[in-house]
Amino acid sequence: VAPTGIQGHRTFSDEVIAEIVRTTGCHPLYMHMVACAAAHLTKRRRVSPATVSQAVSQLLRGKILTGHGPDAKQLVESPLQSVALMPKKTDELRGKILLYRIARYTSLEQPVAPWSLLWQDEMMERYGSEATWQRICDRLVDANLIVARQRRRYGFRFPILAESLRIKGEHRFRRYCNEIEELVAEEAGR
Repeated sequence: VAPTGIQGHRTFSDEVIAEIVRTTGCHPLYMHMVACAAAHLTKRRRVSPATVSQAVSQLLRGKILTGHGPDAKQLVESPLQSVALMPKKTDELRGKILLYRIARYTSLEQPVAPWSLLWQDEMMERYGSEATWQRICDRLVDANLIVARQRRRYGFRFPILAESLRIKGEHRFRRYCNEIEELVAEEAGR
């Protein structure tokens, strides 16, 4: 995991390597970016797990390693392009909304959320039945954006992607909700 240029200057314990692998979903490019950012942040020889978390946050906010390669946030979010391939605009918006909900109810420390928490509230029921949301969820699993765990628990394939969505915050989530509200109203009016 240690970038070639810093070997001998920084060390990564097994615990830190495991944290980087877990956070990045074992994606080689993401692992390299996080390891470089963590090595850059720490002043100590040994990189700590806390430094990894701090590196992820600063990397996704564009506060570290800018100008030293491709934009980290854009690379991390590039898998989201697959959501645009859903057959209907309402399904695309439902997919984005569901991804934001999974991001909201998970964290780097708690990487999965139960299905009941993700879909059962008034807003989600207003935009589709449970079967509709499950179909969208299955498509996100098929697109390898999220993973299904035991007993209908879902999390991100690449937890660093969830962290990026959490950083963007509620304003984008609300925008998608407003867009689907308009589309659902149009469909009902036809």
